[in-house]
Amino acid sequence: MATAPTPAPTDRLSARLAPFLPWALGALVFASRLPFCVSVAQDPDGARFVRALLRYDLAQGHPHPPGYPLFIALGAALHLVVPSPALSLSIVSALSLSALSALFTRWCIPRFGPLATALGAALLVLSPLSSTLSARPLSDMLGAALAWCALLSATRRPVDARRTAALSALVLLVRASTFALCAPALSAALVLDRRHRASALGWLGLITALGYLPVVAATGPSRFVYLVFHHGTGHFQRFGGSVITHPDLGARVRAFLWTLWTHALGGPWSDRPTHLVVAGAIVSATSLLGAWHLVRAPASSSSRLVAAGVAVYAAWVFLGQNILWSPRHLLPIVPALAWCFASGAAALLRCRPRAALPVLLVGLASLAHESLRLSLIQRDEPPPTASIARWISLHTLRPHAVIATAQLGPWLRGLTPTARVVDIEDARDLSRLRLAPTDALFVTSEVHGAGTLGGRVRARFVRDRYVNPALYDLAIIELRR
Repeated sequence: MATAPTPAPTDRLSARLAPFLPWALGALVFASRLPFCVSVAQDPDGARFVRALLRYDLAQGHPHPPGYPLFIALGAALHLVVPSPALSLSIVSALSLSALSALFTRWCIPRFGPLATALGAALLVLSPLSSTLSARPLSDMLGAALAWCALLSATRRPVDARRTAALSALVLLVRASTFALCAPALSAALVLDRRHRASALGWLGLITALGYLPVVAATGPSRFVYLVFHHGTGHFQRFGGSVITHPDLGARVRAFLWTLWTHALGGPWSDRPTHLVVAGAIVSATSLLGAWHLVRAPASSSSRLVAAGVAVYAAWVFLGQNILWSPRHLLPIVPALAWCFASGAAALLRCRPRAALPVLLVGLASLAHESLRLSLIQRDEPPPTASIARWISLHTLRPHAVIATAQLGPWLRGLTPTARVVDIEDARDLSRLRLAPTDALFVTSEVHGAGTLGGRVRARFVRDRYVNPALYDLAIIELRR
């Protein structure tokens, strides 16, 4: 009579360690990101969140609509013990990446094994998008973590629509645009769990309403509706970078693919370290191999659901978000790339166990070096926006200087509260400003048409564009009166 094969010692050890691996990786990720959390907001949206901790005012754009109540509440709770509001929100982002990596690990271990899963989690953490946004006071990382929680909750058996609905409601309280990732999961849960469908919808509505109740109370119901509608309309019709405002599909495709390659996978480019050629080749080849294996394998319901959520979110980003200048919108896709990488790593480890692991580690080590470089730049070098605010404080007679800007208003008002900062949409609006004869007029270079005004560049500040993709090169220009 044949006997079952005895598991190898390494297999038994892996089985024993597997339940603890998600918690261990989560703790390790948080400990590794904590030293890089920033105490200065890195971009205008981050400045709005920081200002919201100091004085919540939706009408003034602190933060901008719809208000991000859960993210602000978590940051405010940490701010009770952490003196810096920006650092408090940055720690929330670091905790979010920690939770996301633990969730990813727990979901992938039964599918790929501990080692391949750990390699996939490493790519998730070391992706340039993750490494920068996990230490920054923005809601992107928390929104991605909660959306993946909602998405993966629908893959658990038995399906409980109430659980998925509650998690989806939390997504709406943190970053509403990320709801597209978990919307297919919520729809599937509502279809499969008919017994709890009504209560699930009730939980969705109740949690969302309770979360926004303080925002509505502080803003006023009619004012809240107006601000949300006005901001939503502007996002699609004026400033949001959607397909309506920037309809060139070719440019959008190029930006989408370039962002996946450089910001999500850390691929090489002309202005990046040459060692990333190795990382780019190894990571991309392994991810493509893993995607091929996932497509060829008999599709499980959970895999189809995750793929549907990622596809819906990718379509939403491509059509509705600003992919031309804001790569951070692709952050929720990074776990899907890590999923493919883990699948490819598992296939390689099965076929070439001795050769595959060193090669994969070399690629991840190269990516880790780039992640460290970007994290140090973000932590140690001031962003151009902060440098402009400091220059204004040191080099202008503030009572007689007017600074016109398109995007930096909340930032400059927060850092230089005595400066006279006015918001404009483009250079043509300068003619409408009411200035005294003694006023000096300055304009920031991100204003559309600022370079055609014939002014004198007084200062210019440049930073790595993989840390600040949109506002990495800023100048302040003094115009002749």
